[in-house]
Amino acid sequence: MRWTTCLVSLVAILSILSPYVSYAVADDFTVVALIGSDSTPPTAPGGLITTPISFDQVDLNWTASSDNISVGGYQIWRDNLQIATTTLVSYVDAGLQPNTLYTYYITAFDTSGNISASSTLQSTTTGAIPVTPPAGGNSNSTRVPSDALNIYDWNVVAGEDRVEITFRTDQSVRTNTSWGTGSTYELGYSSQNALLTKHRIVVDGLDMGARYSFQVLFFDRFGRPIGERTFVVEMEEGIDTTSPPNVRNFSGVFEDGAIDLDWQNPEVEDFSYVKILRSERFFPLDNADGIVVYEGDASSVRDTDLRDAITRYYYTIFSYDTNGNRSSGAVTMVVLPGDIPPPIEPTTASSSTAVPVMFHQGEFVQESSSTKPVRLLQTEQTLIRIAYDSLPQNLKTIIVSLTYIETGQTFSFILRSNNDRTYYEAILDVMPYSGLYDVSVEVFDYKLKTFNRNSFQVSVIGEEVETTSFSVWYLVPLFFSALILFILWRRFVRN
Repeated sequence: MRWTTCLVSLVAILSILSPYVSYAVADDFTVVALIGSDSTPPTAPGGLITTPISFDQVDLNWTASSDNISVGGYQIWRDNLQIATTTLVSYVDAGLQPNTLYTYYITAFDTSGNISASSTLQSTTTGAIPVTPPAGGNSNSTRVPSDALNIYDWNVVAGEDRVEITFRTDQSVRTNTSWGTGSTYELGYSSQNALLTKHRIVVDGLDMGARYSFQVLFFDRFGRPIGERTFVVEMEEGIDTTSPPNVRNFSGVFEDGAIDLDWQNPEVEDFSYVKILRSERFFPLDNADGIVVYEGDASSVRDTDLRDAITRYYYTIFSYDTNGNRSSGAVTMVVLPGDIPPPIEPTTASSSTAVPVMFHQGEFVQESSSTKPVRLLQTEQTLIRIAYDSLPQNLKTIIVSLTYIETGQTFSFILRSNNDRTYYEAILDVMPYSGLYDVSVEVFDYKLKTFNRNSFQVSVIGEEVETTSFSVWYLVPLFFSALILFILWRRFVRN
């Protein structure tokens, strides 16, 4: 019996388990896995176009392949040698020889390692290096026109030990970035060999609190310098790298041909904005995975850009703080009328012991228990953690869902590995309601093909209830102490 993709199985199972479903990954990679065998290769990539951009660069574009499960990526071949692998449907081949014929083709591979047939062969020849005559002289060589360079959306962000520079240019250019403690830029340089119009330059290994001078030089497609920017960056001391809490009550409703999304932003001072991404196949797992629906600090948005014949939309919302840190993410799935649930394939349930889940509120730490609820204060943020070493080091999805028993409303969050790989974690803002919650933590291990579910309860205590509860418990030892003293005094008086 051939099994279908785990992706389809998980979506089907989760659509029954919870109306709001969330996913997480151990690290930053695409969660697409196969249960069972698969020997069907993807279709061959089509429509390959090769465009010589300059004397040493060729841009490649092609149409996507399809697969019975999932396309994993593409292999780029030049003159029968594989030169790169990508998940995109485009590639920039730079550093080539001028006036040279190159032949390209593309193959696709799926998540099971099956390789498609090759695309059609496309050949192209890079141009010759242009010769610019000396100033004021006469020559039969071609003079290259000089175009002014315009730069847009220039942005420089200094992190704890790195600087990120992003900008756009109105023509394709190469860049050479140098930096140092002064105008000699003596500490290092970074060259961007590809001709691009959208640029991202990252410099790592810098010192906190230091002052650096930067120079970015721009070169046109003929290799001529056509611009320069210099600037100074002050690195900050001890930049906060803690992820902000996730939004609360993220939900979506289809109405009047659009989807209304609502949420509550985190109640923290350094909250900056949220970003919502949408996909028609899977929940977006990072801030570049999917279509951006909204970016801003509002608490609702109407998504009107729906497509015909699509009946399921998957949304992930990330919150950001003023230092650029991103939350683990919360998700919701919106099902439109007429949706047909995908067939459910069996999933092996693991018989292993439930994975312990830790709840942190300040210095107070509690562990999940099947016999008594975890007690949380409604007015405090909660850090949910699972020890990294408590789970096999395989590709996995971790889902945490909290269902408020009184109304049945479910909130779902992503558990993502921290930078140190010590915990899978998510930060929750103050809980929306006091009372009892059913909690489920589901771990899907793709290598072992197991599904492990851990269920328990959380009791969220409001501020006024908590004060009364602590007062009563505080009086209990005083009562017994007074009783013992009274008995001792009576004995003393009798004697």
